[in-house]
Amino acid sequence: MKLSLAERCDRLLHTTRFITLATASAHGAPWASTVNYVYRTETESLLWYSMSDSLHSRNIEQEPNISGSIFRTDLGDSAPPVGLDGIQLSGFARAIPDNEIEIVHKDYYRINFPDKDTREQWMLPLSDFNKSAKRSFYELRIRQLWLLDLERWSYDKNDQRIEVLLPLSKTN
Repeated sequence: MKLSLAERCDRLLHTTRFITLATASAHGAPWASTVNYVYRTETESLLWYSMSDSLHSRNIEQEPNISGSIFRTDLGDSAPPVGLDGIQLSGFARAIPDNEIEIVHKDYYRINFPDKDTREQWMLPLSDFNKSAKRSFYELRIRQLWLLDLERWSYDKNDQRIEVLLPLSKTN
C-alpha cells in the first residue's frame, strides 16, 4: 500500500527517535547535534531536552532558526523501492520557559515512554529543567518540511526532495 506524503511524514515523525539538528552561532559558525525528540501532533512541533550549556543550546539562544534531518533505514517493503525514508525540515526553536515546563515534561515523557514502568525508570525530576538548572527543554516549531522523493529516485536515481505543505493534517 502506497502511503500519502502526509502519512509518510506522520510515520517518520512519530516512529523515529532521533533528529540531527543544524544550528549556527550568531556569527554563522555551524554545528550539528543529534537529540532524542518526541513529536507533538497538535502543534506540529518537536520537543527534546539538552544540557543548557551545550553548543547547540547556546546557538538556539542566539539564532533560533534551525534545520534538521530525520531518517530511517529499516522500513523494508513498507518504503519501496529502497527501504528507507527521510525528512528534512526547518523551523523556529526556543527554550521552554519555566511556566510551560511542567506540561512539556509530562508530554515528553508520556510520548517518549508510553509504558509507565519504563517511563518511571527514565524520567528525570521536573526540578532538573527550570531556567536555573543544567537541562532545558526545547521546542522546534516546524515551518517547512521536505520528504525524500522515492518515486523520482526509483525512476532515474536522482536524489531529490518534495516539499510537504503544512499543516500535515490537511495534506493528502
